[in-house]
Amino acid sequence: RIEAYNGEIPIIDFAGQALADSNRGIVLDGSYWYFKGITIQNAGDNGMLLSGNNNTIDNCIFKKNRDSGLQLSRYNTAFTTISNWPSNNLILNCEALDNKDAASENADGFAAKLTCGNGNIFRGCISHNNSDDGWDLYTKTDTGPIGIILFENCVAYNNGTLTDGTTSSNGDKNGFKLGGSGI
Repeated sequence: RIEAYNGEIPIIDFAGQALADSNRGIVLDGSYWYFKGITIQNAGDNGMLLSGNNNTIDNCIFKKNRDSGLQLSRYNTAFTTISNWPSNNLILNCEALDNKDAASENADGFAAKLTCGNGNIFRGCISHNNSDDGWDLYTKTDTGPIGIILFENCVAYNNGTLTDGTTSSNGDKNGFKLGGSGI
C-alpha cells in the first residue's frame, strides 16, 4: 500500500525529469498494489504506467505530465498476447488534467491502449483539459485488439484545451476515443 497519511495530500513531482519516452514517473509492473490519495505530476512521459495486474489506483491525481497521466499498457515488450497484458486493475475516483506532450497530440488523461488486457475498470474518474483525449483506447493491427474496458460513472470534458486556456490544432480532443487502425 502506498497512500496519503492521515488526510495529507502528498505530491510526487517529477519536474526534474527530462522529456523522454522512458521517463515515466512511476512504472507499476507489480500486482496487488494499492495507491491512494497521491498526486503525480510533471513526469517526462506518463505520470504512471500501470502494467501489472489486480492493482487499485484510488483518488489519485495525474497532472501536467508530458504524455498521458495514467497509461494502462504492457511494460515488457516481449509480452505479445493479451493474456500477458495488464488485467483486472481498478482505477477509482481519479482525476487527470493538464497532461500535454511536446506535439500536443498524444497526451491523454487516461490511456488504456495498444496492449491492455481484460477486466480493467475505470470507476468515478474525471478526465479534463488534456492536450489530446480524455480517454484513449487506441489499437493497432500489429498488436491486435485490447481487452474489454469498463467505464462506470466517468466524465470527460474540455479535452484539447488546458486549464490555462492554451490549445493546439494537434490532438484529437475526444472525450472517449475507441478503436483505431481498422480494429
